[in-house]
Amino acid sequence: WAGAPISFMGFRQDIGSAPTGASGMIGTLQILWSVLEKALEASFLVPFLYMLRAAPVPSVTEDDPVAIRRYAAGTTLLHVTWLSMALQIGLFCARTCLVAGRKRLFLLGGLHEKTTYPLRSWAFFRRWAVDNLMDSLAVHTKQLRGTLYLPLWYQLMGASIGHHAEISAFENVCAERLILGDQVFVADDVMLGMPNVDNGVVTQQSVFIGDRTFVGNNSVVEGGTHLPQDVLVGVLTLPPSQGATMAPGETLLGCPPFRVQKRAELSRHARSTYTPPSWMVAVRYVVEGVGFLLLQLSMASCFALL
Repeated sequence: WAGAPISFMGFRQDIGSAPTGASGMIGTLQILWSVLEKALEASFLVPFLYMLRAAPVPSVTEDDPVAIRRYAAGTTLLHVTWLSMALQIGLFCARTCLVAGRKRLFLLGGLHEKTTYPLRSWAFFRRWAVDNLMDSLAVHTKQLRGTLYLPLWYQLMGASIGHHAEISAFENVCAERLILGDQVFVADDVMLGMPNVDNGVVTQQSVFIGDRTFVGNNSVVEGGTHLPQDVLVGVLTLPPSQGATMAPGETLLGCPPFRVQKRAELSRHARSTYTPPSWMVAVRYVVEGVGFLLLQLSMASCFALL
């Protein structure tokens, strides 16, 4: 069953019984990994809880020993707070290095190959661990959404992204199997190539999006999808996958998708849309970079002044 409204699509092929593996050991490792991640995240809040009890006093006199003790305690806790923030920065860098290396350490099979493995296996545990690292990094990198720095971030994560391509989708993206052409635009909340789980078997395939293709908000692009150039995928659309043929310049809308015969076209110069001048790109990099840094500094200052 598929689509909206739902309709009967036929019977699936029998892929046999679900494979078995070392599910007990893997489940235990997943629990331990999750507990460790939460403990590291909670360590950031400990200094602030203590600072509520002993905040620095702006004016201290020698005749007030209580105020002196409170000031000393507050100053010490302020140093502990900055130390905790430095620890979080170190953890962020370590997580980034681990996730960035997953193209070589965690990619199962070649980039263009169809890969399958049991749900309860060491291969799935590696996939699950890296996804958890990505989720933990989202706390710090979510502000990159909609900026020119997000494609650079995905390239660091293993994606292949063309020139002047923009992507705003931040979650549910399988970066190491993502191939974007030149001047592609991917809107917010798009799912790109997430693994498919069926009867205990995980299947991963690459996603290819051709030049100047637009993918609308909340669309689901399954693994194995090949979108040719100049295709418009509307919002809330499930484009055909698994070897389906599409012609360049098509417009798709809906789930299951139907082809729109004609769409409005505006004649604009490419330098005002797909290929802006270099100075304009540089200005945008500066503005978005300064905005990101100011946001991080303002958050750190607010926490430090508690």
